Amino acid sequence: MEGYLLNSIKDYLINARIFRNSLEYSKVIPGYFHSIGSGAEPCRSFDGVHTYVMFIGIGRSGTTLIGSLLDAHPRMIIANQETALKYMHPLFFSRCQVYRLLLRNSREMAANSRIGGGGYSYAVEGQWQGRFQQLEVMGDKSKSAQDVTWLTTRPSILERMVKVTGARIRMMHVIRNPYDTIATRSVRRNLSLEWISREYFALADKLQKLIERIEGETEFDVDRIPLHLEDFISDPEKHLASVCSRLGVEAEADYLRDCAAIVKRKPHKRRHEVEWDPALIDEIKGLIAGHPFLKRYSFDD
Repeated sequence: MEGYLLNSIKDYLINARIFRNSLEYSKVIPGYFHSIGSGAEPCRSFDGVHTYVMFIGIGRSGTTLIGSLLDAHPRMIIANQETALKYMHPLFFSRCQVYRLLLRNSREMAANSRIGGGGYSYAVEGQWQGRFQQLEVMGDKSKSAQDVTWLTTRPSILERMVKVTGARIRMMHVIRNPYDTIATRSVRRNLSLEWISREYFALADKLQKLIERIEGETEFDVDRIPLHLEDFISDPEKHLASVCSRLGVEAEADYLRDCAAIVKRKPHKRRHEVEWDPALIDEIKGLIAGHPFLKRYSFDD
């Protein structure tokens, strides 16, 4: 019990909003100098960018996989955990500077075999991670929950994002069975299923508010692209082609084939690897009913 308590305190401090925000904003000034340094990509490289992609959702739902596959497209650059929203607050970051930082991140991630949080490599051999032919789409697979919190607590960031990026905004929403996500987060962070469940649905509440805002948005060109991880895994080429189409780029056959090759064809049902209290299963069932984007899911799936 004492070990669990200490772990809970440590996890709370690491994930506390003030700590995470401070950590991100400490990178703003170094980021500024990186964005104007020698060897920076010419601004004209970004002239054709028409779409900016950010990821919303809850971690451990497959966002790293999808972000890595999009980054492999010859007309897209998708950074990984650059947390680009922090550059939307200050007034001194231009469109070109933000895009340079995303490209820099993509190149660094590609050089490191696009390793994700679970230690898996999401490198797509023979494709364009960290490189491009002609840029049309830029984006960032950031810490989804943190971005959702910023967007719901500071509504003006969305307007700032539209102005800075100079592009239409597409929010990639990757969704996974909540029982699997909760189980995975519980195992990875060594915290109880009850603790993680409370955290999960607190984030889901914020996410639902953001979805309602996006759906009601008329002033800016903002849209959500929902993608259920289980559907994607069942037919990655079909669903990846559909996502590319919604982002305004064509997906060539070789790109789809190479991306599909790194996708495991069977969903990892982590929920069956942990011991659940039946009462918690029923409680989560009730909470799912209050979140339309989760309504298709159950424990038995």
